[in-house]
Amino acid sequence: MTQGIWILNFILLMLVILVYLENVLNFLNKRISKCREFIKNNESVFSLFFSFLFAIEQAFLIILTYIYQENSKILVLIISIFALIVILTASLEKFILEIKRRYDKEQIQWIESLVDYRLESYSDNMSRLSKKLSEIMIKLKEKMIKLKSKEK
Repeated sequence: MTQGIWILNFILLMLVILVYLENVLNFLNKRISKCREFIKNNESVFSLFFSFLFAIEQAFLIILTYIYQENSKILVLIISIFALIVILTASLEKFILEIKRRYDKEQIQWIESLVDYRLESYSDNMSRLSKKLSEIMIKLKEKMIKLKSKEK
């Protein structure tokens, strides 16, 4: 009986998620955009923060290894946990700065596409202008020839 209730609750939860999925995704997208903007504007703050965080982690390791220097089992556990924390912190820093790099890359690509569009548009306009000038020059030459022939 309880297994049936769990299955029913799970199905109900999935239905609710499906119904409100768009709202949830829009909410997350807005929050992520704000985070990206904050990271973009404060890269140096993040670098300093993570430098201090690494220093604090190392200070804790030194203190804990001094306190538990007699107990090798606890020392192994402390060092293992320290390694996991440092790896997690480094991964988090890399993730945050990668968001910044990706945003910068997207902005560069957008600017490059805009420049390409403008250059293409400029090139098209120059081509049309050159064609018009050629037509005008031909007409002027024809008029000059006609004028010279009338003078004779």
